[in-house]
Amino acid sequence: MLPRLEEYSANLDIYASHKLQDGHQSFAFADVMRNLGESEALCLIDYGAKSKPAKTTSTQNEGYGNAARISRHTATIVQRVLREDVQVGTSEEDRQEMFNVLTYNIVANNANQCSDHALQVVKATLKLHMSNPKNEHLSDAILWSDMAGDYTGTAFLYSMLILDTNQSTNINIRMHGHSIPGEGKAMNDMKNGIMNQRLKRLRRTGGVGSSQQTAAECVMAMDIANMSGVVNKEGIVATNDVTMAPGQSHVARSSMQ
Repeated sequence: MLPRLEEYSANLDIYASHKLQDGHQSFAFADVMRNLGESEALCLIDYGAKSKPAKTTSTQNEGYGNAARISRHTATIVQRVLREDVQVGTSEEDRQEMFNVLTYNIVANNANQCSDHALQVVKATLKLHMSNPKNEHLSDAILWSDMAGDYTGTAFLYSMLILDTNQSTNINIRMHGHSIPGEGKAMNDMKNGIMNQRLKRLRRTGGVGSSQQTAAECVMAMDIANMSGVVNKEGIVATNDVTMAPGQSHVARSSMQ
């Protein structure tokens, strides 16, 4: 009985520390949102989804994490609405509660769930965001992720926080915040959940958009899903770069919250 009680006690300690960290990081995230400057963007990053065949000869542990399959990296970028972009008569207090929210989906046939590929996709996403003239006023980005290994690996952290990323992305990375695993990225999770449901509906009904066997087909299906505030792109991911596939992807209107 004593070993069992000791095990229960240890589990309770782990749970208590987990909840303490969750509360601390939730407070930190709220603080970042509250103090987000007009020249700053908050970038929530996540390994959104990995398409798998219906049947596989390997177990999930053997194949899911590292096997190169169709992958969707997502980044939701949040920035304050500028004074010139709000309706006349809007109070400054109300404007401080307004944010532009845009989610980027980079879909690839060859991406692995690893620090090198995550690094290149995040840099490519920031570069894509900064290519829009409307975002030229941005100078700094704050990254936020859970503590998955691809976002806490040495290659990712060193390249993002120590090396100069401005030359490749046109924006400085000011900090990288973490939530506990699975938390702190509700905006991404919500967009991913809705997108997955719409893709599933397309597969079930058949016709255009129902074939999602390649990254290009997935991007086309996601464009057909037509979610507000979402940009879908196909990328060829390497350890040192991401090449965007030719062709203009559908860009849905951004959402304001």
